[in-house]
Amino acid sequence: MKKLPILLLCLLVVLAGCGGGMTTENNKLIAVASPGGNDGSNLNTMTDRLAVLLGENGFRVHYQMSGNVGEAQNGQLKNMVAEHASVIVLAWTDDAESACFAARKAISASGTPVILMDLDAAEADPEAEAQRLLGEVLAEVSE
Repeated sequence: MKKLPILLLCLLVVLAGCGGGMTTENNKLIAVASPGGNDGSNLNTMTDRLAVLLGENGFRVHYQMSGNVGEAQNGQLKNMVAEHASVIVLAWTDDAESACFAARKAISASGTPVILMDLDAAEADPEAEAQRLLGEVLAEVSE
């Protein structure tokens, strides 16, 4: 009789381990690339909130801030593509035109959907912009 609970426990452990690698609609990787830094700005408030909302909706989140340094963002975005992010939510750095050329090519070649942050909206109402971006991510992954 004591063997039955041990057998059930072993079965639960095996089943729990099997689910870890499965991809479902809500555990896809969503990458968030912000030009912000740790300065307490409304952009950071919005991207922090977006990361929380994505996690609450079951997504895995790769969230990076580049401190508005294009070369840093370039490397971050190339890593996000290499990690097979389902969607990239992005605001480019100020010097992105020249500094992020390789990342732009990698994103384009991968076919990864990109959703652009509205920096003015993030500044005016961080919560509303986070909610808008969440809605766009949800729409993108359900297609």
